[in-house]
Amino acid sequence: MNTVERTIRALQSEPGLRSVCPRCRRNFSLRQALLFPARGPYPDAAGQALRHWEEELRSWRHEITRRREQARAAPGRSSIATQAGQLLEVVVPVRQKDVPHREWRPMGDPVDFLVFPGLSRGRVEAIRFVEVKTGGAGLNARQRMVEHAVQGGKVEFRVVDRTAQEAE
Repeated sequence: MNTVERTIRALQSEPGLRSVCPRCRRNFSLRQALLFPARGPYPDAAGQALRHWEEELRSWRHEITRRREQARAAPGRSSIATQAGQLLEVVVPVRQKDVPHREWRPMGDPVDFLVFPGLSRGRVEAIRFVEVKTGGAGLNARQRMVEHAVQGGKVEFRVVDRTAQEAE
C-alpha cells in the first residue's frame, strides 16, 4: 500500500472528519465519500463520473465553437437581410395590385408606409399603416405601439396653423 492509499484510508477511518462538496456546497462525512488517487486507478463510479465530465466538456467546447461561427457569420447575414429589406420596401408599392403605387407614402420610421386607397381617384377610402418585413421578422416594440394605437382607434387628424403659432 502506497502513501496515497494509506492517507485515503486514514481520512475515511476518522469518524468526525467532514468536508463540503465544491459543486453543491453540501456538508458530508469523509467516511461516505468516494476518495481515490487523482492519478488512478479509478473506482468504477469515479471513472463513470470522469467520462461524464469529459463528455460534458466536449459538448461545451462544441457549443462555444458553434456560437463563435454564428457570431462571425451574423454581421454578413444581417447586412444582407437589411439590404434585401430596403430593396423590398422600394418594390412593394409597385407590386401591389389593390392600391396603385402613387397612393403609397414612405414614412421610414416607425412604419414604412402610409397608404391612402382611393386617393388617386379623388376619394380616400381608408388610411393604412404598412410595415414591410422579410424573412419572418416581427414588429419591434415601437412598431407594436403604433399597431396598438391604430387598433385602439387612437388616431386623429390635426391641422396646425403655423401663422397662428408664430403670432403667439
